[in-house]
Amino acid sequence: MDYRIMKALAKYIFALAAAAAVTVACKKENEYEWGKPDVEGCYGVYFPSQTTTGSHTLTPSDAKSVTFTVSRYETDGDITVPLVVTDPNNVYTVSPLHFNDGQTESSITVDFENAEIAKTYPLTIAIEDSQYASSYRKGAHSIDYSVFIVEMHTLKDESGENDAVVTFTVQPDFLEDFDVDEAYTKTGKIEYYEIDGVRHCKTVTDDGKGIWYSDNEIEFLWYTKLDFGDGTKDQPLEVKVQSTGYTIAVEAGGTQYPIKYADYYNYVTDLKEKEYEGASNFTQYAKTSRESEYPASYYDGMGGFYFNLAFDITGSGYWYGFHEASVAGVGSGYTRVYYGLKVSSDYSDGGKTPVFINAGESIKTVKYAIYEGKLSPAQIETKVGLIDKGTDESTSVTEFAHNEEAHTNSATLKVSPDETGEYTLVAVAYDEKGEKKSSGSTTFKHVTADDAAEYMVDLNVYTEDTPARYTAFHDYDSFAFGIYGSGLTDVRMVTVKVSDALKFGFDKIVSTIRSDNKYAASDSLLNVINSNGGYYAVANRLRPDTPYVMIVWATNGSLDVYKYDVYMTAALPYEWELIGEGRLTDDIVCPIYGIDPITLKCDVYKEKNIPGIYMVNNYQKEFVEYFFGEDLADYGMTLDEVEGVLWEAANLVIDASDPEKVFIPEQAYGLTLSSDDGLFDVTSVIDDEHTSEGLYDDGVITFPEAGGISCVIGGDGYYQTNLNGAFKVVFPDNVGTTSIPANTKARHNFKLPRAGEFNARARRYISIEREAKPLDVKVEISATAGHKSARKVKANL
Repeated sequence: MDYRIMKALAKYIFALAAAAAVTVACKKENEYEWGKPDVEGCYGVYFPSQTTTGSHTLTPSDAKSVTFTVSRYETDGDITVPLVVTDPNNVYTVSPLHFNDGQTESSITVDFENAEIAKTYPLTIAIEDSQYASSYRKGAHSIDYSVFIVEMHTLKDESGENDAVVTFTVQPDFLEDFDVDEAYTKTGKIEYYEIDGVRHCKTVTDDGKGIWYSDNEIEFLWYTKLDFGDGTKDQPLEVKVQSTGYTIAVEAGGTQYPIKYADYYNYVTDLKEKEYEGASNFTQYAKTSRESEYPASYYDGMGGFYFNLAFDITGSGYWYGFHEASVAGVGSGYTRVYYGLKVSSDYSDGGKTPVFINAGESIKTVKYAIYEGKLSPAQIETKVGLIDKGTDESTSVTEFAHNEEAHTNSATLKVSPDETGEYTLVAVAYDEKGEKKSSGSTTFKHVTADDAAEYMVDLNVYTEDTPARYTAFHDYDSFAFGIYGSGLTDVRMVTVKVSDALKFGFDKIVSTIRSDNKYAASDSLLNVINSNGGYYAVANRLRPDTPYVMIVWATNGSLDVYKYDVYMTAALPYEWELIGEGRLTDDIVCPIYGIDPITLKCDVYKEKNIPGIYMVNNYQKEFVEYFFGEDLADYGMTLDEVEGVLWEAANLVIDASDPEKVFIPEQAYGLTLSSDDGLFDVTSVIDDEHTSEGLYDDGVITFPEAGGISCVIGGDGYYQTNLNGAFKVVFPDNVGTTSIPANTKARHNFKLPRAGEFNARARRYISIEREAKPLDVKVEISATAGHKSARKVKANL
């Protein structure tokens, strides 16, 4: 219940109680009066339960009339019952209510001939006269009714004459638990009504079993007056949260929870109301942009419906993550077309500047011309017309690399103007008939091969042991680094483990940091890097005995480069002393697999020479027993036989030297759980969103901030954990106050959510105003898959 309603009710009840107290105080006990009886001869008229009441949606062709049944207890007499009608819109005509002598049941007719389409009309009919309405006999004294009239349509084919037969291809990942693990197709129609450019739609499958084989269809909104602004005919669709018709028990014999689904952005509640990329909220942005990492559902303008859905189990208290599923529907008689065009560019390399053309697959030819300087939007529009007419000489591209899944044709141009400077490339796209369909442009800064030395990026990077003056850091958890240069306009940096750099590749990591502003140096830091001496700092909270690489990308606005240096951290110098048996409450692995936190026995150690440094271990074996005990028993295996496979005796070091800033360095957690997931690493999260470290208070370590601990799974990326804020270590002296619950052994049947991906974004370029003149430029063309920085990169950054 809304807290405001609760507050109002509380205030109301308090007022009644106060009034009652005053009344009692003023009356004697024998003055209390019971409720008055019905008036003599009360007819006891009431409304029995009936399906005609409530809210109803009608079509314009339906009868604009409804009949309600009315009954009475006392049948003597020929009576006409007075009715109180509440009709805010004055659209209803209510007939008199009359009973003949001896008649127990009658009816009233309600007409609404003047009701308009797409408006809701409420109505209340009540019997209030005590001569007719009994205070004590069963039966309602009033009824509510409302009508909403809309014109229903069935989607037509391209001719507009016949109903479109839509074939839906369903890829139902979430249905694997119901023995449906392959894509299937279903045919049907789409029915809808339309209000102000928004169509309220519903799939209607031919077999009557629903899109999911559960009787449930997909209900969605179709925004016919919106598009993504990318030159296509695509219009956004929206699927709000609704049920698949399936339920699932989290534990055997337990409560059944519904499986629901929606568009991705209708699940991401923390983004829904957030201002996003110029839109008032994330949902609005998702409807008008293709750049979101949560893909929008859309209609392609030529009979194709594409639903990108997320599935979840709500109300269970368990987090299962997003299961992905896609549904594509194609109406017969349609030929889908893709006319979009995007043009982008990158920095010069070896006297050549790459320009990337990404066109819809229905584009067969792209004509382009290159002009000096940065053109204004009006100038670009003029040049599009001149290229199309043939007035400005242009070059044609007809050979493309085709991406069937993305429906794109792509090519890369290697542009080589004769002089160093800023240029604008304007492109015009044509279909197979030679009709102009879309256009695009990009402004770039070119450096010739002869000028490369003059424009070379001045960037230097080095690492070294942390100087002794940094007393809070050591050679096993940090290293010092320096970055310096001159004339740099953008610098981006990251520190990663060498193993990750080799796994993902330097090019992918560089592509990630150069396209994501969170890695960029601030203006003030940029000034320091460009100054005499440059920037010197310490990279800390590192894993001991581990090789790291500092990677730095930089540009001077004309060329770009990346450089790196490697540093190997020292092994830990710790000397441990056993304190005794404690308790560890896991909220790190549990939420990833969708189960509640569990409490385990553990051994607790303290470091002999460094106050506030603690270590816990020997909890992993019990965790695996809880997680896999029944499974291992089924296979006749012991816990010791899966050591090194499902668990290992890892030591978890916790730095509580500052009781109000407890920190967990990145290290092994000692659990694998499945060969697919790999070894779990764990670390505290200290970033823009999570700034609260853990707390140490009288023998108890807690990390109360939900989400404040991160988990790395097999190098697959960081997962937010400690979602309940329940991670805790209780030292031996306090164990008496912390009992271990009877943890029911669970079977491992949960899927991991996807790790976070780093999404590349288009970069901005320096612009200089120059006169726009067409140029004769040497160009090399290759059919490649587009801009290298437009790829998604998954990395531990």
